Amino acid sequence: MLQSLIESSLNRLNITLHTLPNETYNDDKSLKRIKRFYAKLGLQAPDIQVIPNQSCISSMRLDNLNLIVTAMNWGKIGNDRGGEIGSLSISNRKEPCVRVFREIFIDYRGFAHLCCNVYYDRGKPIGNVAKQSLEEIFCNNHAWRKALFSYHDKPKPCQTCKDSGFSKPEWNDKQKRDSKYG
Repeated sequence: MLQSLIESSLNRLNITLHTLPNETYNDDKSLKRIKRFYAKLGLQAPDIQVIPNQSCISSMRLDNLNLIVTAMNWGKIGNDRGGEIGSLSISNRKEPCVRVFREIFIDYRGFAHLCCNVYYDRGKPIGNVAKQSLEEIFCNNHAWRKALFSYHDKPKPCQTCKDSGFSKPEWNDKQKRDSKYG
């Protein structure tokens, strides 16, 4: 499977290893999970960067594919998972979301979702890679992307998300934005 992805010209693959339900993040367990993941692929684990009690991140090149395997302390640095984790929520997000323009999240069953920050088993899939091409899945959801592009209130489940929009700070101030960009 990995060789097929490399041959398909995929240039980046992000794999996130999550804690088990009701399990607290732990650096040592996360390191073991990442090493076990590489072993299952028949690969030697690369160096793993550990930011204590925050994340374990690894990256390796396989031909033209950059394989990134991470484990994150989502309780500390995460998002509210579509409003499911109130302690991580913000109120009334207005900032645009770029994630839906550059990514498609595909779960382990092949279902595609607009965002990785919504639990895959609680959101509505937007397609399935076994039945549609990535292009079909991406292009069929333009109305949702349009709603997330503007500096207005966001619809659920995005209205409480604190994920960075990667926009310039002055763009978040409507008066400054309107005076500069009309």
